[in-house]
Amino acid sequence: MLRYGGGLFIKVKGFVPRSQVKAWLEHYDALDAGDCGFDEDAPPGNSGPKEYDGVTGLRMIKIMLDAAIQRLPPALRQVVIYRWIDKAQRSVILQKTGLSKDTYYARCDQAVDTVWQDVNGLAPNYQELAAAIKMDKLERAEQGKKLSFVDAALKNIL
Repeated sequence: MLRYGGGLFIKVKGFVPRSQVKAWLEHYDALDAGDCGFDEDAPPGNSGPKEYDGVTGLRMIKIMLDAAIQRLPPALRQVVIYRWIDKAQRSVILQKTGLSKDTYYARCDQAVDTVWQDVNGLAPNYQELAAAIKMDKLERAEQGKKLSFVDAALKNIL
């Protein structure tokens, strides 16, 4: 468990946070070049190709990210390509797309959320997981079982 901004959060293996997906998009050119120095929190990767397959951790991230971008609806894919892949200026993007600034930023946020959901597609629904934990905690409390440290930490969250 880690502390972040005074709050408590749990790092879940295999789960990629939205902030990481946004960092991948913001540094798409570095991913494309195989540069691993763009983000301290990037998942660990090999510094060079593996002899047996030639695919590094960063290359896998780029492949996963490209696939998620291709599955975006056209309107969202368009803003992702203009903003993060082509690195076009906002004024140029607004002119090409005919979008208002508010609509543009809303689509960018929606695109990040959609890519995040795609990347974590095999991850469980964490709202359902939190509800299940809460139900389990209540059932154990009714049975008089002692709460674990994690349960005590989650008590304030749930």
